[in-house]
Amino acid sequence: PAYIVFADVTLREMCRLLPRDREALREITGVGQVKLERYGDAFSCTIDVDEDLLDYFIPKLMLQTLVENSIQHNAIYERPVEVSLFLTKEVMDNETWLYCCVSDTGKGFSDAVMDAILHDREIYRDGRRHIGLSNLKERLKLIYGNDATFQLSNMADNYGAIVEVRIKLSRIKSPNEP
Repeated sequence: PAYIVFADVTLREMCRLLPRDREALREITGVGQVKLERYGDAFSCTIDVDEDLLDYFIPKLMLQTLVENSIQHNAIYERPVEVSLFLTKEVMDNETWLYCCVSDTGKGFSDAVMDAILHDREIYRDGRRHIGLSNLKERLKLIYGNDATFQLSNMADNYGAIVEVRIKLSRIKSPNEP
């Protein structure tokens, strides 16, 4: 679709290679000169991933949806935006969970968007329907039920958005499982 900036395979390659400058970013499959020119100075990206999670099978388009949302809705903001992706394991209630957090230093979520996501309502802005986060929340619910959580919040003073996803690790296949 036209709204996709970076495909999952590109984001996974970013996680593996951790590009530190524009030249290294250009070498990532799926970035190229046009995307580098359009988005290269508009945002910077920090990626912190537990290495043993790199081969787990997470829901398709999850990372892409979260990172794209930060880039698409903030790339034309007055200041450069930093997008951070954090994937780790955490223990809650004696269960090990995949914890995925994507945050940015953009303008944050409006109250209307946060309310729509919380109450499973459609989001319209600028005459367009926005479905990325709503679809991800619904997919997580359909696939994992109560074994996944999805939470939106804003940093203080509307200085960025935070999306947190937790999935019980026992529900996610590793490369060693059939």
